[in-house]
Amino acid sequence: DDISVRERIEKQVACFSQQKNISIVSTGTTLFDEHGVWAEMRSPPFPTKYDFIKESPFCHGSSMMKKSSLVAIGGYDSTKASWRAEDYDLWFRLYAAGYKGVNIQESLYWVKDDRDATNRRKFRYRLIESHIKYRGFRLLKIPYRNYFFIVRPIIVGFVPKGFYNSYRRKKHS
Repeated sequence: DDISVRERIEKQVACFSQQKNISIVSTGTTLFDEHGVWAEMRSPPFPTKYDFIKESPFCHGSSMMKKSSLVAIGGYDSTKASWRAEDYDLWFRLYAAGYKGVNIQESLYWVKDDRDATNRRKFRYRLIESHIKYRGFRLLKIPYRNYFFIVRPIIVGFVPKGFYNSYRRKKHS
């Protein structure tokens, strides 16, 4: 149910050709539901380790990666330790190994994100995300003053769904 804009892959491949030192290319994202578009998301064009603190700096669905980089770090962690956050774990490990990424600022990927998406996020996946953030922060040597953000997914799990959904829509509008 997600939509890839026709030129997306062509633009991403061109980005790899223009920037040889890049291992990840992602894009801006449009969020929509049955009522239409409700948000546009953009991540920093050239994420640094500090862009990992609050959230993943790449949209997984629209990301392309160099196979050589992916193989060099052992690929995705498909164990239960990274369920529902395999991408975040992957980005941390790629950056820790010295690989970098870029975000095309154009919205080339549309994600169907209905009102119940947050309700399907089980608490155990929030715990896993916190664990991945902890490991990732250590890998990237994120300063300790930012470690509060490790427990943020857990705290969000206790926030009433209606309030969180309202906040999320306002944040991305």
